[in-house]
Amino acid sequence: MVFSGEDKPLIKNLHLIKGYGQRKLMSKFPDKNWKLSSLIKLLKIWGIVQQRVYQSRVHNVSELKQRLLLVRHGTDQTIIAVAQYTDK
Repeated sequence: MVFSGEDKPLIKNLHLIKGYGQRKLMSKFPDKNWKLSSLIKLLKIWGIVQQRVYQSRVHNVSELKQRLLLVRHGTDQTIIAVAQYTDK
């Protein structure tokens, strides 16, 4: 799964704001040569992170930062494993 530094924010914003799915992203940007399986995994990982961060209400920015750090450091491999497992 190889995405450039500018690819990830582009993919995330188009997915969240405009509702682009994996196939629409691929058709809009054919020159990027993204693989369908890589886009699926990337979007699954973001979905899992979002679920873990927002399991309960976030009261302030400090709490959000703390949760993001906990998810980032505590579950990196777990998230990747879940994303790969759900591909099967």
